[in-house]
Parts: sequence; C-alpha cells; structure tokens
Amino acid sequence: MSEEKSQQNHSHLLKKYFDSVIEKKFGNIIPPEAIITPFGVKTFDAILGGGIASSLLTAFSSAPETGKSTLAFQFAANFINTHPKSVVVYIDIEGASSVKNQGYVQDRITAFGIDPDRITYIPSPLDLVGVFDLIKNIIAGKKELENRTNSEYKLLIIWDSIAATSSSKDINAEDPNEVIGYKARELTHYISRIKSDLIMNQVTLIAIDQIRANMKIQSRFQTPDDKGVGEFSTNFKAATNVSSFQHAVRQWVYFSRGTTLTVQDPLGVDGFIINVVLEKNKLAPSKIKIPLVFDKKFGVIGPLSEYYFINEHTSFE
Repeated sequence: MSEEKSQQNHSHLLKKYFDSVIEKKFGNIIPPEAIITPFGVKTFDAILGGGIASSLLTAFSSAPETGKSTLAFQFAANFINTHPKSVVVYIDIEGASSVKNQGYVQDRITAFGIDPDRITYIPSPLDLVGVFDLIKNIIAGKKELENRTNSEYKLLIIWDSIAATSSSKDINAEDPNEVIGYKARELTHYISRIKSDLIMNQVTLIAIDQIRANMKIQSRFQTPDDKGVGEFSTNFKAATNVSSFQHAVRQWVYFSRGTTLTVQDPLGVDGFIINVVLEKNKLAPSKIKIPLVFDKKFGVIGPLSEYYFINEHTSFE
C-alpha cells in the first residue's frame, strides 16, 4: 500500500473518531432540522422558501387593519391540518382589553375550521417577562408530554403583538425617563434566552409587530416615513427596531394594504389586495413582492391570489 493511500486511511479513521467524540460529548446540543410548514398559497410559499419555518422567529409586520391576525389564524389552521400531532397557542396581548375580541376569535376558529381542542387562546395583558415565561413553560410542557408518551408533537405559538406588550418596568415606573429604551433591551435579553429552546424543540413562533405607515401626525411633530399604506419605501421602521430581534428572525414578512375589493368586482371578494414583501428571509431571496387576494372573513384566497399574480405578470393583447 502506498504512503499516500495509508495517510488517507488514517485520515478516515481520525474523522470517524472525531465524529464519535462529537456525538458522545455534544450530541445533545446539535439541533434537529427546522420544520417547514406551508401556508397553503403557492405564490406565498414560493417566496417564503416552502413555508413558515420553526426554530427561530417569524415576524408578521404591517400597519394596523391589514389582516395580520387573520393570516395568523389561517396559518394556524394549516399547521394543525399539516401536522396530525400538533397544537397551537395564541397569546393575545392586543385583544385582551377588547370586549368584542372573544367573538372575533371564535369566528376565526370557525371560519378556518380549527379544531377547538387543538388551540389554546390566551388573552392577557402580560408584560415581556410574562410572555417569555409563558412561552418557556409551554415548551417545557411539550417536552414533558413527549417524554411521557414517547412521541413527538409540533407546536405553534403566536404572539400578538410585540407593540402591545409592555416592558416589566412600565407599570411601576414613576418617571418616563426610567423606561426609555428599556423595552428594547429587555426584548433583546429574553429573545437571546429563548432562542435555544425554540431551536432544540422545533417550535414555530410567529410574532406580530407593526410598522409606521400613513401616520396622521403633523409634520412639526414627526414626518411620516411612508407615503401611505400600500406603498413601500426603503425605510421599513418596525415598532421594535432592535438589532437582536432582527438577527433572531428567520423570516420577516411585511404586509401592506393595497386595492380595496368588493363583491361587485370580478374577483367577487369583500376585502382587499395585500402586498407582501420579504425584507429578510433565510430560506429564500429577500426583497420579493407578491399580491395576495384577501377576504375579510375567509382570509387569503389561494386560487384567486395565484390567478391575480399570473394576471399581473402576464402581457395580454
């Protein structure tokens, strides 16, 4: 056997040794592969890179009244249908103060055919510490059930919304200067602490946020960043403009409300066009824009959205 061949064999043995050491010493810290769950609309899933991924944050951002919560419920329905052993937890900070919200939630659950036994809805004015403590306990419950039943379960957590969640100092602070910038630092800290749990347990987490667009504020106080809802500039200002949050996000999806639709229009939909832009996406190229046909009751209509997209990009005589 040549010297070169002998060295190759020794290298192979060394590689096998290192593999065994890594598996023995660090196997429990090597994360499982992320789960990709399709949203269920071909054009949307294509720009997402197949669907919404587990193991790191997915952010839904838009101006108010753009359908973010409805889209989250619609994805929850598809998540449950895609994964037989799965459950959804919806943490609703924004809707906790609304007396009408319970009816809205039940309407969404019914409209999308979500099994009520597989979704837990939590309307509560939790602060950031409370939200992350709840998330950590939910994940711990998943692990305990898996150990007890020797089976794997899929978990989707929806947090609605970051903007509505206060910092832990907000309630007791006597001076506003005490809390300036604190929420950003607190959010950064707790995202860093929860990241490992999300990755190791393949948890899908959607955090709903807001951008500033079409703000009716006098120019002497603040100039609006965008010309209006439905138009994107190069300046996407999230309500949570935190570097750590941005790095923790795997998919950052912006929704903007476009053309209003009525049942008298050719599409026959009572709703509007949602323009979707991926500002950041680790699974597919970013900066891609597509339209979605959105019905106020039934959410995104897949076939109509796909038809509308083709119609926009096809030249007709």
